[in-house]
Amino acid sequence: MPEARLGGTLCHWTEQGIGPPILMLHCMLAHGGAWRRVAERLPEGRAVMPDLVGHGRSGPHDPARDLHDQATEMVRALAQRLADEAGGPVEVAGHSFGGTLALRLAVEAPHLVRALTLVEPVYFAAAAPEARRAFEAGGGAFLRLFHEGQVEAALQMFLTDWGGPGAAAVPEPQRSYFRDRLGLVARADAATLADRPGVIDGLDKVRCPVLLVEGGNSPAIVSAIQDGLAARLPQAERLVVAGAGHDVVRSHPQSLAAEMARHHSSMV
Repeated sequence: MPEARLGGTLCHWTEQGIGPPILMLHCMLAHGGAWRRVAERLPEGRAVMPDLVGHGRSGPHDPARDLHDQATEMVRALAQRLADEAGGPVEVAGHSFGGTLALRLAVEAPHLVRALTLVEPVYFAAAAPEARRAFEAGGGAFLRLFHEGQVEAALQMFLTDWGGPGAAAVPEPQRSYFRDRLGLVARADAATLADRPGVIDGLDKVRCPVLLVEGGNSPAIVSAIQDGLAARLPQAERLVVAGAGHDVVRSHPQSLAAEMARHHSSMV
């Protein structure tokens, strides 16, 4: 399994399939393998699935650095490596936190990105102010529990809100993996809630086709985020996967792979 120091962080990734590379970025508390079931259903393409900063076998978050900055630097270095190999920009797909990194990459390095698939990117700053305020009011409970040291209760709330049916009942050692990384969720707020990197103001730089995917049963903030992104991205297409929640990458891999392949073919 390949690994290299990229953007100052040890990056571990797995690959599956053959053909042009597709960089696939996972959600918070997961690892690169979260995309495996989608990757194996793609008719073509070499899925490159890194473990993000602080996840899987990749390097930890450096507390002296902003989490989103560190993760973006690693992702950008890997995208550059793949683009050099391919002789041009590559497709990028991201889910949840991984979707925020994919979006930022397309804004800051549009020459590296040929097409985007954003599966419920949790870039809350893109939502309308009233939707964002409502979300922050509810999300405050999670942060309060976490900062009070009630980590188990905070994890239960996070998994219930975002993990889909049965997610809160995951057994050890998977639960331990989640618990150990729960602090990363809070460290992403400066980017995803406050838009410290300035991604929203740079969305007009994204000139590649974008597929915005959401589950029909996802939290209301997800649709509000997608509304905001669709209004600002020049080439955005919306897709709602009926019966899916935020865990659409895991729960509906065949539907997602088919739509990604269709989106790819429409660019040819």
